[in-house]
Amino acid sequence: MKLKTCLLVSGLVSTLAWAQPPQTPPQAPSGPLIKQDAQRALRRGPISMNYENLDIRVLARIVSELTGRTVVLDEGVSGKVTLLASSQLTSEELWQVFQGVLNKSGFALRQSHGIYQVMPIADVRRDSRQSSMAVVLREGDATQVLTAIRPYISDPNGAQVYAAGKALVLIDTPEVLRQVGALVRSLDRATPRISMETIFLQYAEAEKMAPVLQTVMQRNLVLPGASQPLVTAFPPTNALLVQATPIQMKEIRETVAALDVARSAPLTVEKPRYFVYKLQQGKAEDVAKIVQELLAERKRAQDEEENRRGRQAAGSSTGNANTTASGTANPAVPGAPGGLATVPIPTPVTGATPGSPAQLVYVGARVGADPELNAVLVYISPSEYPSIRSLLASLDRKRKQILVHAVVAEVSLTDLLNTGSKLQLFDSSGPVASFNGGVSEEGLLSFLTSGQFLVGASGGSSRTINVSGRDVQVPSLFGFLTGERTNTNFELISSPRLVATDHKKAEMKVGNVVPFATGARFSQTGQPLVTYDYKDVGIKLEFTPHISQGQTIRLELEQEVQEVTEFLNQNLGGFGYVIPLISNRRVKTDVNLRDGETLLIGGLISRRTTETIHKVPILGDIPLIQNLFRELRNEQKKTSLFIALTPYVVNGQEDINRIDEAYAQFLSKEPLPSQAQWEPRNTELGPQAISDPYAATPQAPKPFLLMEPLKMVVPTSTDRLRQGRLVVKNQDSKLEAEFEMHMLVTKPDKTVDEMILPKARLAPGEVREMLLDPYPFPERAGDYRFDVEAFVNGRMVGKTTAPTVIHNP
Repeated sequence: MKLKTCLLVSGLVSTLAWAQPPQTPPQAPSGPLIKQDAQRALRRGPISMNYENLDIRVLARIVSELTGRTVVLDEGVSGKVTLLASSQLTSEELWQVFQGVLNKSGFALRQSHGIYQVMPIADVRRDSRQSSMAVVLREGDATQVLTAIRPYISDPNGAQVYAAGKALVLIDTPEVLRQVGALVRSLDRATPRISMETIFLQYAEAEKMAPVLQTVMQRNLVLPGASQPLVTAFPPTNALLVQATPIQMKEIRETVAALDVARSAPLTVEKPRYFVYKLQQGKAEDVAKIVQELLAERKRAQDEEENRRGRQAAGSSTGNANTTASGTANPAVPGAPGGLATVPIPTPVTGATPGSPAQLVYVGARVGADPELNAVLVYISPSEYPSIRSLLASLDRKRKQILVHAVVAEVSLTDLLNTGSKLQLFDSSGPVASFNGGVSEEGLLSFLTSGQFLVGASGGSSRTINVSGRDVQVPSLFGFLTGERTNTNFELISSPRLVATDHKKAEMKVGNVVPFATGARFSQTGQPLVTYDYKDVGIKLEFTPHISQGQTIRLELEQEVQEVTEFLNQNLGGFGYVIPLISNRRVKTDVNLRDGETLLIGGLISRRTTETIHKVPILGDIPLIQNLFRELRNEQKKTSLFIALTPYVVNGQEDINRIDEAYAQFLSKEPLPSQAQWEPRNTELGPQAISDPYAATPQAPKPFLLMEPLKMVVPTSTDRLRQGRLVVKNQDSKLEAEFEMHMLVTKPDKTVDEMILPKARLAPGEVREMLLDPYPFPERAGDYRFDVEAFVNGRMVGKTTAPTVIHNP
């Protein structure tokens, strides 16, 4: 006890002496720290070591004296260590602790001829002989094993995981490799082996039992790092695939045995069959979707009840493996053709008496649709099919139809008052004087027969003129006082007839596709670029009918009438393009009508008043005689849009005949649409084929090329040769277009230059920007108008939507 006390006191004194913060690394004492007698006594008995913030060089000196080993310190060895031992150590145990302290501090021992030298670990490895070893694991997880052995490796980077081969790669000294290798093999043997087993179920359904087992086994795990079992269901054979340790596998087998039990009475499973129900009125996809949603909702409620029973059974089975759990018996669901939606319907047949065999219907219903046959396919047990068939029959009913006759008209009320006089004086050589344009000799006869005058007067002399090859005597001097008044104008824009099914939206569009300039900019080379977007312009009618039980019709109506009124000329850096102006008249409403009742919707669109006076100065302002020397034109114009809608409920051919009779007076020479008869025609091809698709009819082909306005840069006084660019779209989605373009240039003197351009070809639906042949502008200044037309075998199939006007300076 005296020696131990002296050692502790000596160590404490040494600690206090060496714990001061020196400016330079401390030097070890020259003499021994422990007396020779104390060293010999301590080597034979246990040693107590407790130091705080002890210099590592002093610790090396103490360990060297107590273990009798020669320790040499490298110049770079420095640092503080704390050693607190709760129990006494032998000299060998103290030596092992000393090596561990050195390794944690980044140092290691190198032995040479009985002398131990303390050096940095990197230097020891560079100078010492190291070996490598690969340890292949059978059961253990390589990452977890590496975490366990890392503290025993000299260098943490000397151990790596080879995941592909489930192995550890170790690099260290042979002594360390022998110890670590033995530790790895011990850990590998301690890891439980995982095996896979297939468990076939007899009564329960594998898809429902798998999640229950997975939940129960995860809750029963004792250790957080233990291997988790994996339970997967295989429906075609109603089996469970289980991956688990032997202990876990035993528990799973016991739980399955407790859950996979029959009911109190024997059950016979009814085999399913395929049933095809052909629809007469409904659409197969829509009806199948409705049936699927109804059955899925039914299944959801039953699944909640079965899962609740399954959890109760699982809880009781974990407490007592021999306890049987009652629940719904669900046999396996065999596979069905692809494309069918699975909707299980666990519905047992009721009415079975206790103890007698009960019949369990098939629990899987698969519903699909065949669009080509317009049929619904059902895979279900025969006892369940009658209820499904009754549901399909209720859904497959003929829906009522609505025929809507719409009349879209624009009424212009024009009140025009035109008063004044026209005078004309002739001599033998021709006209001498006139007022307000006068009346020519050739137009005198037609003016007299029109009656558009109040009073006429003529002179005494006459002269002979020739009108249509006949000589007619007309007076040399004649005049008229005119008076005119008109006030009617009616334009029928469209009169569509459209049929729609009850609660289904119907839509009709009639019009043209018009290009709209959406942006204008300059390219990187300074060329002006105009981007276009295509929009439908015309008449659009949309409505959704809803028929009530009392034959009242509710229409959700939307009517839109668009029309291109004019074009605005725009200019970008001398490049001209046009922007169309669209007049839009739109009505959206929700109305209730009876069968055959007409609704009139309309309103004032525009109102304009114009007054024009033509007169002779001074004479046209003198009272009483002013009307002889002036013409007054007063015009008032009002424009209104009216839409008349008449819905008819169509239940059969009798309703169609009744509706057609209203138009019989307009089709007196033609049969009614419902009375049209089939007319046999000879459609066999002759011996000669027609190469030209348009040669079989004398009418011109319908224009199918959409051509945007021509793009061209304004010429200059030094450069008058300009090349145009044109965007052309083939609107035909089936036929390829091969056409010839003609560029028409209207010059300021109204003469026209025509340039025939090379033929071009466009694929169906293709849009292409074409570069046309250059046009040499003449020296005459003014506005030049460019139009481009496309022809197929001499018939026009396209024209630019608007002319391009280029000013030649």
